[in-house]
Amino acid sequence: MQAAIRVNAETQAKLGRMVVSETALFKEAFSLSRPKEDSPRFRLMEDDGSRTYENLHRGARAFAEGLYAGSAIPACTCPTAVAWSSSRWCSSRHSASWPAGSTGLPSWSHKNFG
Repeated sequence: MQAAIRVNAETQAKLGRMVVSETALFKEAFSLSRPKEDSPRFRLMEDDGSRTYENLHRGARAFAEGLYAGSAIPACTCPTAVAWSSSRWCSSRHSASWPAGSTGLPSWSHKNFG
């Protein structure tokens, strides 16, 4: 959760956008629309008109949405529910490990992604 907070703060500072945060911030930052004076954009590559350009930015927006949706699950509950939701949220199918008492994000193994 601390990592998500830090990424949000660094992005707000980089873009100079303190009034928008989390998913909305990244949707704006990686939007394919042209930058505006009060709403700059991040670009992962030159706009060459390809689908790759569109897909990279769509992926960045989707990643941010997942990051903030996932980090909010344990954060909005009481400590007992955190332990329960943490174990439920981390499916054994994805070989996630979440040490008892940990408040960080799970450590994912790539062996089952394929």
